[in-house]
Amino acid sequence: PTRPDASSSAWERLTPVHAASTWWVLKPFGFGVRAADAYGWWDERPVIGPDPGVLVAALETGDVELLGDALFNDLQPSVSDRHPEIGEAQRSFLDAGALGAVMSGSGPTVAALARHIGHADTLAQRVPGSLVVGSPPRVAPKVDAG
Repeated sequence: PTRPDASSSAWERLTPVHAASTWWVLKPFGFGVRAADAYGWWDERPVIGPDPGVLVAALETGDVELLGDALFNDLQPSVSDRHPEIGEAQRSFLDAGALGAVMSGSGPTVAALARHIGHADTLAQRVPGSLVVGSPPRVAPKVDAG
């Protein structure tokens, strides 16, 4: 991953994409991982994943099978070295039939991709402590108080 430097904004590296609706199951943990620690650990053993173009194309077209195969987080190997429960959660989701599973951000939450809401519910039942979310997030419309 590329860290933003003091002379540029991280926003300059963001490109909006159309995202088809997807269903995810999250497995949060009761501990935190500071981003500074995750990047420091990555510096000790840098891992660079595949080009994200396939992932973006799969997300835009709603090809959840391809999206699941394309999930990757450069920070995950080094964070998982220190917190093996992250890798264990990923394996649990995959063993339960998730299309893909990956650590979110600098961790420790693991996100698993499901085919549909029923599949997401099944994954959440098979991996204790998980919760189902849809994406992209929807914002409730404003209610006129008048």
